[in-house]
Amino acid sequence: IGRPAVLQLVSGAIAIYARTASEIIVGTNQSSPGGGFVPWVAIGSGGGGIASDPVATQVASGAVGVYATTHSGTVSGTSQGAAGGAFGSWGALGAMPQALAGRPALVRLADDRIALFARSADGHIHHSIQQSPGGAFLPWTELGTGGGGINSESVAVIEQGRITVYAAAGSTVASVTQSAPDGGYPS
Repeated sequence: IGRPAVLQLVSGAIAIYARTASEIIVGTNQSSPGGGFVPWVAIGSGGGGIASDPVATQVASGAVGVYATTHSGTVSGTSQGAAGGAFGSWGALGAMPQALAGRPALVRLADDRIALFARSADGHIHHSIQQSPGGAFLPWTELGTGGGGINSESVAVIEQGRITVYAAAGSTVASVTQSAPDGGYPS
């Protein structure tokens, strides 16, 4: 159901990850670039209770990570131990000050760390970033102190090394950009 996450793997093959009506994430991929798709399989273990559509990325090693918001308000993820390998158990990422909702946004930084963004129930955008490539995620923090009123999922992009996050706020689009690459966000 919903919007799948689609990746073109370094091999050139396409991989697709989607949420099912039974609230798990399943995946499939082409057996070779341009080839047929293998059967759908559940991704990771212990991944029930998924509330959002997934986001996914492939890191420099070729391993894939898949992330989604759960009904308990956490963002959880699972990743392959190595390119083409099995996915590990689903687990909550970073300590969260409040419940998060909707599909998270994801960017992969130049140094191969992953940054995630998600909307809270009170209409603010929060983010968490890996401490190191493949490492643990830092606690979730709110982006800026102004505003609120975000009523959509966010989208994050990287331009000139700085992350900009966009989201609908009423009848307009709000955005916030890092002050410098790897820097903070203005309040």
